[in-house]
Amino acid sequence: MKSMKKQPKVLVIILNWNQKDDTIGCLNSLKKINYPNYHIIVIDNNSSDDSVNAILQAHPTIEVYKQKSNYGCAGGRNAGVKYADNQTDYILFLDNDTEVSPKFLTYLIETAEQELTVGIVSSMILYWDNPSIAWTSGGSIDRNGIVTALYYNEPQSTVPNASYKVDWVPGCVLLARKSLFEEIGDFNETYFIYFEDVDWCLKAKQAGYYVVVDPRSIVYHKASQSLGGETSLGKLYYMTRNHLLFVSQYYKGIKSFMSINLILIEELKNIADQVKMKKFMQSLIKIKAIFHFFVGKKGAITLKNSPAISTIIK
Repeated sequence: MKSMKKQPKVLVIILNWNQKDDTIGCLNSLKKINYPNYHIIVIDNNSSDDSVNAILQAHPTIEVYKQKSNYGCAGGRNAGVKYADNQTDYILFLDNDTEVSPKFLTYLIETAEQELTVGIVSSMILYWDNPSIAWTSGGSIDRNGIVTALYYNEPQSTVPNASYKVDWVPGCVLLARKSLFEEIGDFNETYFIYFEDVDWCLKAKQAGYYVVVDPRSIVYHKASQSLGGETSLGKLYYMTRNHLLFVSQYYKGIKSFMSINLILIEELKNIADQVKMKKFMQSLIKIKAIFHFFVGKKGAITLKNSPAISTIIK
C-alpha cells in the first residue's frame, strides 16, 4: 500500500495595521479552508487601536508579532518571512481585508506543485461586496514599463477558467516558494506600499520563474482598506510615485526617459480631469507624488490618523 504524499507546509503571513475587525474576519474565513498543512502568523505594523489584544481574544492560538513601527507592506512582509522554519515549503501573503474560499489554498498549491519553474501563484480576486466583479486577477507590464491590472473591475465571467501566466500578481494574495526568497531576496522597502509586489514578481521572472494565476482559487477583497479604500489620497500618492520609481529602477538612459514621460503624460491628463471635477486634493496629491519622485523621496509619507485623508506632504 502506497503512503500518501505529505502536503507542502505553508506559512500564511497576514499584515495588520489598525484593522482588527478585518483581520479577525480574515482569520475566521481561514478556519474554514480544507488545506491541512499550514501555519498562520499576524504581523502587526505597530497598531494604535489595541489590535493585538483584540486579535488574540478572538483567536487565542494565533501568533501575533507587533512591530516597533509601521514598516508598510514591504517591511511587514519581510519581517514575516523571518518566522518561516526549516519545514516551510511555501509562504502565502494574504491581506487582512480579504476573506477566502474553502479550497483557495488547495488550488494554489496544486498549481505551484505542477512544475518547479512555477515560483509564484495567486487567485482570482473578487470584490468582497460585489463578488460578481473582479478586483484583479494578475497583471501585465508592457515594453515601456507601464503596469496594468488585468480584469480590473470586469465581470467575473471574463476571467479565464484555466490557469494562466502573468507578469505580476498583487501581494494581496501571493503564494511563493520559500526558496525564492533565498534566491532573489526580500521585498524592496523603498516602495513601502504598492509596487513592491510588482517589483518582486519581476525579479522572480528575471530569475527564470513563472508567475501564475489559478482562477479556481477565489479570494474576496475589500480593497485598499489600510489607506481608506480604492479612491483614498494615500493610495493615489503611492501608486503615482511608485509607478515612476518602478520604471526608473528597471530602465536606464533613453528608455527610462521615454517610459517616465509616458507615465507623466497620463498622470497630467488625470490631474486635469480631477481639476475639472473640482477634486483639488486628489490633483494636489498626484502633483506632490510626482515632485517627490523627482527629488528622490522614497519609503513612507506622513498621513493623518484617519488613513483616508493625507496631509499636505512635507
